[in-house]
Amino acid sequence: MALAQPARGETYARQFEVTSQSYLGYAQFTVSYNTPASAVVGANLTLSAVVTVNDLTGAENDVRDYVLLVILFCDNHSVNSSQGSPTPTQRYLYPGAFWGPLNFSIPLTEEDTGLSPGDTANASVTLRLITDVSYDSPGYRLSGYAPVFGDGSTFVLIRDPGTQQAASMGAIAHGVPLMPSLLVACGVVLLALSNKMPRSRVKSRGEIA
Repeated sequence: MALAQPARGETYARQFEVTSQSYLGYAQFTVSYNTPASAVVGANLTLSAVVTVNDLTGAENDVRDYVLLVILFCDNHSVNSSQGSPTPTQRYLYPGAFWGPLNFSIPLTEEDTGLSPGDTANASVTLRLITDVSYDSPGYRLSGYAPVFGDGSTFVLIRDPGTQQAASMGAIAHGVPLMPSLLVACGVVLLALSNKMPRSRVKSRGEIA
């Protein structure tokens, strides 16, 4: 697999595509990211990512609102972090545009991972891209926003050496001001991550089987 090099010379070992096809047009995004092979309780899980707008066709003009969620699932526990488009003046994304690099740092505690000293767990890390694509179709007399989202996952070995720092972050959700149209989608993500929008498809490359 060819490694993605989308921005600032950084190389990303993993990536997945999110696509959407409808009578309004076609949208394609690529999320490229790096995750560590392992992490320890008492430290932070760090990863980086960049989102590329590969294509928008037909009546689809640009991407107005966008959020990238990172969710760690470990031993029936979960913890998450997110970053979103700037507000109140959003930076519109057009075909060929990059968003990132985005750096995430998630503190790992025994409370959030469910691990005890000496435990190890193969935790899953899911990246979820949520976007609103604006469209304007005079032929159909339609204009507005169409939600497009999808996700990719990998695994990280989490170990609890029993030296956790005295800090408990709880379920982390960094303060990102989300657009109203994205709030419902974020709720869907956290409640039922496996559900996919009918008009979105995801293809992953470089994932761990």
